[in-house]
Amino acid sequence: MRQKPNIILGISPGTRAMGWAVLSDGELVDWGVKNFKGKWSQQSEEKSLQFIVNMLNDYMITTLAIKRINPSKSSSGLDRLYSHIIATAHLNQIEIKSASNMEIKKSQKNIRNMKQLLPVLSIRFPELNNDKKIGRVQNIKFHEAIAVATYRK
Repeated sequence: MRQKPNIILGISPGTRAMGWAVLSDGELVDWGVKNFKGKWSQQSEEKSLQFIVNMLNDYMITTLAIKRINPSKSSSGLDRLYSHIIATAHLNQIEIKSASNMEIKKSQKNIRNMKQLLPVLSIRFPELNNDKKIGRVQNIKFHEAIAVATYRK
C-alpha cells in the first residue's frame, strides 16, 4: 500500500513579496513569488493569508516549512503575518518546520550568502535552469522558500 506523499509548502514570508515552493516527496512541483502592492495593511495581510490557505488546500499540504524572520529585519506587520501563517497551519493540523537563513547557509556547501542559493538549487532541481520565472523575478524569496522546504538539520 502506497503511503500518502509528503507535500511541503516552503514559505519565505514578507510584506512586499512572499516566496513559495511546493515539493512532493522531494520533487519540486511549483514555485514563485506572490507580490503585494502598496502599503502593508489589514487587507494585504488577509490577502496573503488567503493565498496560504488556498495553497494548503490546492496542494493538500502535509508540512509547512517557513523561513524564520531575522529580528533585525522584521516589522510588526511581518511578525503578525508570520504568527498568522503558523496559526493557520496549526488549525489545519499541518506539521510545521522552520529554519533561519543562517541554518540554511550552514546546511549548504560553499554558501556564504543567500544570493548564492540559485546555482546550488539549480543542480538539485534542473527545472530551475529553464524557468522563465528566474529571469522575470529578481527576488531571492522563492529560492529561500525552496531552501527552507528542503532544509534538513
